[in-house]
Amino acid sequence: MSSIHDIMAKASALVDSLKALLQSQTAQALPDVAKQLGIETRFNEGVHALTTALESIDVELGKLSEDIGQLEAVRGLVGLLEPLVGALARMLGEASHELADYGLSAAVAVSGGVHKGFTYVARAQQVAGGLVIESADFEELRDSMFLLAQRVHCLATDIPDDAVLVRAGATT
Repeated sequence: MSSIHDIMAKASALVDSLKALLQSQTAQALPDVAKQLGIETRFNEGVHALTTALESIDVELGKLSEDIGQLEAVRGLVGLLEPLVGALARMLGEASHELADYGLSAAVAVSGGVHKGFTYVARAQQVAGGLVIESADFEELRDSMFLLAQRVHCLATDIPDDAVLVRAGATT
């Protein structure tokens, strides 16, 4: 099973490969080939459809940006709490042995359950830490996706050469 970090790395590699492909002489020749073959209208329709799809992906990723930032903040908080939770779990584990030595079995039962709870929390913190991605990495992928959309957009023959895409919600 892939982790969120694996997915991000593979998505970034795919976007980078597609950008490199679109910069190739072969891809840059496609508009002229479409003109020569008389399929310029179909070619432009395909370019516009792909551009629209990439813009839609950017919009949906944009909706996640704030959530990614909040998750990153939660991970930071969890990171701060991790040593405390670990220390409390160890203390309770050690205390239960001492309480048993004094014949306080009821206190041992309670502290054992609390210790187990803190142990689960510590494990959950480790798992949660691996699920969160860095907001900077996420924004870098998002920017790469938008640049890819711009490069696809520029292949169309029915738009001015200086026409550029504007990211949805961006201010100029």
